Amino acid sequence: MIIAQGSLIPGSISIASGQTTSPSISTEGMSLCGIQMPAAFSGTSLTFLAATQSGGPFQPIYNSSGLVTYAVAGGEYIAINPQDFYGVLYLQIKSSASEGATRALTYLLKGI
Repeated sequence: MIIAQGSLIPGSISIASGQTTSPSISTEGMSLCGIQMPAAFSGTSLTFLAATQSGGPFQPIYNSSGLVTYAVAGGEYIAINPQDFYGVLYLQIKSSASEGATRALTYLLKGI
């Protein structure tokens, strides 16, 4: 698939009940740039894991400031710095707390 620079592609991923981490997302060479949080969300922050293969191994994403972390709350749209996700082929989203029910997050990938 060829994605034009600047194009935005939405997707949805769920964190299962009792879990902290989503399944993997194939970025197809694009960069994460936003996440819309569901109204009910147990965690107060998100971190991210990356891998070069769909089955992992997945490792935490760091930038020059340290672990890439965003404070979140239910019902918010979180703007993400896409530069932190350049070169990430497979991505997992990790909540700071086990979710009390399955939570669907909507994410946006941007063509770079």
